[in-house]
Amino acid sequence: MIYKIAFDKYTRNLLFISIMACLVVYGFEIFNFSMSIDEEFMDNTKSTIALGRWGHAFLRYYFLPEPFAPFFTHLIAIVFFSISAIIITMSIETSFKNKIALVILFVSYPQFAYQMAFANQSDTVAISYLLSALSVYTYKNSGFKLLSLSSACSVVALIFSVSIYQSVITLPITISMVVISFLIINKEINAKQSIVILSKFVLLCVVSIVIYKLLSVIIESYTGLSSGSYLSSKSFWVKEPLSITIHRSILSTYDYFTGNALFGLNIYFVTAIATVISILSIVVCHRDKIILIAFIIAITLSPFVVNAAFGCGMPPRTLTSLGAAFSGSIVICIALTGTDKLGVIFAIVLSAICASSSSQLFFSDYMSYQSDKLLGNRVLSSLYSAYPSFDERKDTVYFYGKVNPINKWKKRADVFGQSFFSWDGGNNLRIKAFLSANGMANLKPLSKEDSLKVKGKVGGMPVWPEKGSIKIIDGIYVVKLGGEPGRD
Repeated sequence: MIYKIAFDKYTRNLLFISIMACLVVYGFEIFNFSMSIDEEFMDNTKSTIALGRWGHAFLRYYFLPEPFAPFFTHLIAIVFFSISAIIITMSIETSFKNKIALVILFVSYPQFAYQMAFANQSDTVAISYLLSALSVYTYKNSGFKLLSLSSACSVVALIFSVSIYQSVITLPITISMVVISFLIINKEINAKQSIVILSKFVLLCVVSIVIYKLLSVIIESYTGLSSGSYLSSKSFWVKEPLSITIHRSILSTYDYFTGNALFGLNIYFVTAIATVISILSIVVCHRDKIILIAFIIAITLSPFVVNAAFGCGMPPRTLTSLGAAFSGSIVICIALTGTDKLGVIFAIVLSAICASSSSQLFFSDYMSYQSDKLLGNRVLSSLYSAYPSFDERKDTVYFYGKVNPINKWKKRADVFGQSFFSWDGGNNLRIKAFLSANGMANLKPLSKEDSLKVKGKVGGMPVWPEKGSIKIIDGIYVVKLGGEPGRD
């Protein structure tokens, strides 16, 4: 049987709290548009299918047109994200105050800010989060049965969730462990039952991945697009000595527990404190000590399975279960220590800290965007000044190298605050796409052969804005922005 989702007074209150928290944490990005890296391309359909994200391509083609809608895309994202938080609380048996704390912490942790930096996918990824939460909810309401209509629905939700964003597969597993932990705390299941319940769900996840892979092969065959080379290029396993890869994986995870993670994410160290307190509480007064301790540790570490899979520190946007692990581990600690009222206050304090971090991240992007627009106009003005006869409809331009604009708001934070004129060491394709997307110039594309030919003849030119930094080489207008070539 598939259970209906009850939208009672408590659920409505939780949804309101969730959306309000999202507006506080992500408000600057929603109401102040800034173009970030990867948002300059107007149609990502082929590239997303090539990456194996055909679910994203499906949503974009039929419901949420490419590339994105300023304001509306992020608004939709936080609505789906908020509903995801509510579905998680509906799967957990705990007090209403604990559910409030969980909702606030889940939507506030800045991992989702690293997703919202990419407006070209923030809404679809939020839908992926929702499907992941629903997969756990339907599995639980099936009575944890492996063969049931609800479990079949769970598999379908997982397949489509992964087809939108592959690394989201860790999220439902983390959520399921949080759900099981509360069942153990409430003494509704014993150690053996908890292992069986988790094993069944992991099996459903494996089945979902297998079906997803089979569907991907069919879609790749039909479209002629493949994701193999991209994914394999990200993995460090077998490319270097095993000890180095293992050390890198451990170190990238260790940083999250020592406050050395990327900006905003460094507050994850609180989960380590919560885990220690939970373990001490379990040792003192709980019967199923070993299994509960194992689940709590597993929850805290579960987001970093992605790092282990690739043998390196993956971008924060791929660690999709960080928010669930962050909120789950802290609320479990609150439940075990019986500090429900203090827990809500603590959640609000942590949410305020997260909101401050997220706002700074978004503002660094905003400042970079403003700077890049000015820089783009200056470069084009220089081009027209050097060659007044230049015609963007007929002539071809090649941007060589990078410019490093000063952005005092930029943090150690992945793509946040990065310039289109310095990303990839200066990417000719990205720079042209940025100028086009912002209505500055629609410059003609350049073939790989012409790019290689021009690169070898740029050497002696001075760097922009020096005189002579713009020249015509073999009929191509070359703008030398930096001393070294970027990635075309």
